[in-house]
Amino acid sequence: MITLRPMTGDEFEGWSGRARDAYAEDVRVELGYTAEAAREKSRRDFASLLPDGVSSPGQTMLTAEDADSGELVGYLWFGVRDYGGQRIGFVWQVEVLEAARGRGYGRAIMTALEEQVTSRGIDRIDLNVFGGNNVARALYRSLGYRETHVGMTKQLFSES
Repeated sequence: MITLRPMTGDEFEGWSGRARDAYAEDVRVELGYTAEAAREKSRRDFASLLPDGVSSPGQTMLTAEDADSGELVGYLWFGVRDYGGQRIGFVWQVEVLEAARGRGYGRAIMTALEEQVTSRGIDRIDLNVFGGNNVARALYRSLGYRETHVGMTKQLFSES
């Protein structure tokens, strides 16, 4: 259904700004950061994880295309991390472009990710997903992922 290929430098430039902005918005909404603090966290996190852009060590940046039409349908960013004495694949971001949503591409990207990770001799994938992202959480559960930790918050006073 899809083909994954290495992200080009030009694609990275377009993707990274959009991804940083989306992450900042999620941090603001889901974690309660101010807009300025969320933008700063996003900037720091991306700079730390992707110091060399698309060529950053330990990170894999891929573009997803429809296998039949060649249509660009999304992006995948994952890396390999040492965690608890083992190497794991860690998904930093999966994006299905808005025009391609609802057509099974998210599932296809995650299935292709499993092939990418197992070809590297890794037998585990971890990821984080914000609690309010019900579509992604449902997809991950349907693919066999289980929740391992849950953060909760309660706003006591309304923000005016």
